[in-house]
Amino acid sequence: MSGMVQTSPTVMSSSDELSRSSATLTSGQTTKGEVGDLLPLDEKALAERLAINSPELVQELFTLVQGLVTAEVGRQTRLDAKATSLLTAAGLSLTVTTGFASTVLARPDLVKDWNPAVLFLASLAFLVATVVGLLAAIWAVRALRVRGDYRAANESSLFDAELLLEANDPPSMADEKDDAQRRLFGLMEYRKHLIPHYWAILRAHRLVHGKKADIVGDGQTLFLAFLGAVLLVCVLVGVGVYWR
Repeated sequence: MSGMVQTSPTVMSSSDELSRSSATLTSGQTTKGEVGDLLPLDEKALAERLAINSPELVQELFTLVQGLVTAEVGRQTRLDAKATSLLTAAGLSLTVTTGFASTVLARPDLVKDWNPAVLFLASLAFLVATVVGLLAAIWAVRALRVRGDYRAANESSLFDAELLLEANDPPSMADEKDDAQRRLFGLMEYRKHLIPHYWAILRAHRLVHGKKADIVGDGQTLFLAFLGAVLLVCVLVGVGVYWR
C-alpha cells in the first residue's frame, strides 16, 4: 500500500524543481517573463499530472504548493515595504527641493549676479529634478494602490459537498477494510483537488507581484535620476556663487 511506495528519480527531480521555485519566490527576485517560465502549467494540466495514488507524494506536493503561496504573501509584504520607503524618500526629498526653490523665489537678489548661462542650466536641472522626483513618487503610489486582480481560495472548491463526501468515503477504496487507510486515501483525493486550485492562485499572485516589482524598480531608477539631477543643481549653485 502507501507505505511501500518508492520515490522515483523523476519525482525527486520534480520536488527539487519546486523547491528551487520556492527559494526563488522567497528571494523576491523578478525577471520579466518569469511567470510563464516558472509556472507553465494550468489547472487541467496539473490535474492530469496528479493522477497518482501515492498519499505521501500528494502530501509533499500539497505542502510545497502551500509554501509557495505563503512565500508570495511574504513577497508582497516586501514589495509594499520597498514602495513605501520609495514614496517616503521621494516625498521628503521633494519637500527639501521645493523649500530651496521657495527661498530663491523669495530672494531673487541671491542669484541676480550669476552668470546667465549658469543660472539657466541650474534652473533647467532643477526643473528636471522636480519632474523626475514627482514621477518617482507617482510610481511608488502605483505600486501601493489597491488591486482587484488578487485571487483567494474559492469556497465552492474548499467545501464542495460531493468532493467532501467522496473524500470521507472514497469509492475507489470500497473494498478496503482498514478505516485509517480509507481516510488516508480520501484525504489524498481532497488534496489532489485543491493543488490545482492553489496553483492557479499562485500564478495570479506571481503575475501581480511581477508587475509590482517592475513598477518599484522603475520608481527606484527614477529616484536615482532625481538624486543625480539634485547633485547637478548643487554643483551649478556652487559654480554660480563662485563665478559672478
